[in-house]
Amino acid sequence: MKAQLLIAAGERLPYVQSDVQIRGHAIECRINAEDAKTFMPSPGPIRLWHAPGGPGVRVDSHIYSGYNVPPNYDSLVGKIIAYGESREAAIARMKNALAEMVIEGIKTNVALHQEIFNHAAFQKGGTDIHYLERAAGAALVSTRAMGFWQLSFDLGPLDPNRAEESCFNLRRGIGDVCRRSR
Repeated sequence: MKAQLLIAAGERLPYVQSDVQIRGHAIECRINAEDAKTFMPSPGPIRLWHAPGGPGVRVDSHIYSGYNVPPNYDSLVGKIIAYGESREAAIARMKNALAEMVIEGIKTNVALHQEIFNHAAFQKGGTDIHYLERAAGAALVSTRAMGFWQLSFDLGPLDPNRAEESCFNLRRGIGDVCRRSR
C-alpha cells in the first residue's frame, strides 16, 4: 500500500526489479453461478453457503446464505485463491478448498474445477491451452455462452501477441475452457 501511495504521489519505488523474488505458487478458481456443462446462468436464492478456509486459502465473495443471485449481471459469485510453497502444494490446497465449498440452491462450476484439477495433464504441469486442445482432439468452439474469464486457473502464461482468445471443448466431460487477453 505504501508503494502505491508513493507512486500516486509521483515518487519512485523504494526498490528495483532485481529486489523482487518469486516464492511459491498461487492458483485461482472463479466460481460462477452457472451450469457447469452448458455455462448457462443459474440465478436464484442461495440456501446454504459455506466458504472453504485454512492455511494458504483465500476466498473473495459477496454471497451468503439467503443471498439471491440476480439474473442481470456477471455470474461470478466468488474466487478461491490457493497458495503453496510449490505448485503441487497449491493444487492440493485448491482441491481441498473446492471439496470444502458448499453452495446450495444454485448451480455452480465447482465440479468443473474439480475435474480439471484431477486431470493428469493438469497435475503434471507444463500444459497450456494448445496442449490440452491437442491431447483431447478438441475443436475450437464459440465463447458467447462463456462470457469473459469464466474460468481462471493455472494453464501457463497467456501470450498477448497471439490470438485474442483461445477456446476449446474437452469432449470427455470437462467442459469449455476459455482464456482471453485484455
